[in-house]
Amino acid sequence: MQAKMGFKFAAGNVLILMLVAQIDAARPHISLELNKPSQACVQDIFASLKTVGPLVKGIMSAVTDCKNDATKCASDVGSITSELAALSEDIEAAVTACGGGSTACAADISKAVGAIAQAETAISNAVPDCKGNNTAKCTADISAAGVDLAGAVTDIVSAIKDCATESVKSVTDPSQACVTDIVTAVLDIKPIVSGIQQAIPDCKNSTAGKCAADVGGLITALGSLSEAIEKAVSDCGGGSSSCAGDISKAAQAVGEATTAISKAVDDCKGGDKSACTGDISAAGVALTSAAVDAASAILDCKNTSKIA
Repeated sequence: MQAKMGFKFAAGNVLILMLVAQIDAARPHISLELNKPSQACVQDIFASLKTVGPLVKGIMSAVTDCKNDATKCASDVGSITSELAALSEDIEAAVTACGGGSTACAADISKAVGAIAQAETAISNAVPDCKGNNTAKCTADISAAGVDLAGAVTDIVSAIKDCATESVKSVTDPSQACVTDIVTAVLDIKPIVSGIQQAIPDCKNSTAGKCAADVGGLITALGSLSEAIEKAVSDCGGGSSSCAGDISKAAQAVGEATTAISKAVDDCKGGDKSACTGDISAAGVALTSAAVDAASAILDCKNTSKIA
């Protein structure tokens, strides 16, 4: 997967057609109906988004447990396998329900399906690696699944944008700016995930120069993502406690990813390839958490009637 560092999605160009409507200042409450594809399509997309949350927590636990406790590791990997199967079912339901959607809608869901399949492959690889006490490969497999899931989350959020043509009902403040900022931040994660997926093999197998360039690009990209999150913090200030909590957790996770990549700068320069790629993988897992938290904020900060 090629690294694409095209960041800074302009908020005005992010057409969050499901979440943002033309708002009349004199009417803070607007009621609009979803056009086809049906509400079932939207519900299935949101269901898949909600399924990812506990799955990411399981992956983060497994990365720690599989370094220290074989029994807990086996239990974690088994749970992750089951949860990935459930996520696949939610996505497959979306494929069916959203069949009448746009080309962009279908492409988003197809990409999410592919990313989830990659995560399932990584976890399948982890089963024998973790049983065989190959701790380094076991945790690398699990981390790879986490990075794949971060990509899946961004694809699911893209589907939220592309699979409906009108806002959901009852749009109120915090309105357009808040939700637009959050979606922009989530979509900014996608190229960083691609960059991480490129950096891991480069730093493991390629020259130091290529590895350094990859890591430098990730530092820059994470700086831009932090700015997008900070903008959301400002614009969503009037939101609920759940809204604020989601954004705060996303900001914390981005901070953890930045710390991991900053550590990679030194480890990769020092020639410790295992520590170097481990740092980059840790950043990927943290970004998965950030993507889920930011995506949860879309639900909690839009302040609309629930549709799922």
